[in-house]
Amino acid sequence: MERSELSRIAVLLLGGKGTRLGEELPKQYRLFHHIPLFGYAAKTLCHSSLIDAVLYVVPEGDEAKVESFLKEMSLLQKPYWIVPGGASREESLKCALLFLQKQGISSSAILLCHDAARPNLSEALIEKNIEAATKFGAAVTAIPSKDSLAVSLDGECLSHYLPREEVWRLQTPQTYRFSLIWQAVFSPNTRLEDYTDEGSLLLAKTKIAPALVKGDEANYKVTDLSDWERFTKEQ
Repeated sequence: MERSELSRIAVLLLGGKGTRLGEELPKQYRLFHHIPLFGYAAKTLCHSSLIDAVLYVVPEGDEAKVESFLKEMSLLQKPYWIVPGGASREESLKCALLFLQKQGISSSAILLCHDAARPNLSEALIEKNIEAATKFGAAVTAIPSKDSLAVSLDGECLSHYLPREEVWRLQTPQTYRFSLIWQAVFSPNTRLEDYTDEGSLLLAKTKIAPALVKGDEANYKVTDLSDWERFTKEQ
């Protein structure tokens, strides 16, 4: 398959130090059943018939390490690239876009961006994201809040409450047409550090509202030791 024909590309973001599990080893490389944490999402993406290729964005200097893990897991059959990322999630996304642009990826290609620390990615979420992004140009996975939420401006007293029925908790994947996310990231005067995810960046820079894809409570992010313990118990 020619690179220009790769129309659905997964971007797996492995950046960050990920040391909140209490070890020097970044969490994305922590092993369970001889598989690194990032490997669980990588397996789902590589085995999905909906994904044409996978781009792994990794901490600079870890390219060989990640490729070695992928080889051990027999995940090199599908077209793939491994590129160094930046100091933040959004900088890593920028690195991914620049790389794909140099590869001649079509502006209409669909990019499915996922956190490597969310190991329970499902085929259903991949399918729903691609369908929504194909139809609307952008899609964000999220789950409705079950809790009452409030804002405190000073960290001491509540300032106001948020309508629970209007609040959604964001997850990944977040999925975009290449041309749209490129436009957002490379808009003039864009400070990537001002945004915590691609959806907020896209909405701010293009006024295009991503479609909501209902997520799954099982699609949680492994952030600290309690998350890791939950993950290992559930496997």
